[in-house]
Amino acid sequence: MIEADSVDCDCAERGQARALAVLPSREYLQVAKKRVLVVDDEASVTRVLVEFLEKTGLYEVMAVNEPETAMDAARRFLPDLFILDIIMTSIDGGELLTALNEIEGLVDTPAIFVTGALSKSEAGANGYHLAGQPVIAKPVQLETFRALVAKQLALAS
Repeated sequence: MIEADSVDCDCAERGQARALAVLPSREYLQVAKKRVLVVDDEASVTRVLVEFLEKTGLYEVMAVNEPETAMDAARRFLPDLFILDIIMTSIDGGELLTALNEIEGLVDTPAIFVTGALSKSEAGANGYHLAGQPVIAKPVQLETFRALVAKQLALAS
């Protein structure tokens, strides 16, 4: 688990926090948590994404800031979903996803790509996809990000 700096929550997030109060017990969530591996070479980005997910109580999240260590992390963590930056210093997100999907047990693991190279308006109403996986622009919007994570995990089930 990563210690993340606090992120100010907006009114919509507070409303969602109230809705989370009706979710199943903590013991149930401990068993049912989905695993998410976040890979971005910018620590500030991974900190925010991890916090966005961990605040829900639904996910166990691992962050990797050195893309070259993502393969070993994935083998140990066996995530249900990858969140990958597209443009990183040592490897791009598409190449990394191809390599990650070759790991036994992770062959069809879905992904979400994040990038600062695409604006929200360029993504358009129907979104943008790379290698069949959705792409969202940085900075990510909390509600959009959480909804996309849930959708990708539902498709994988």
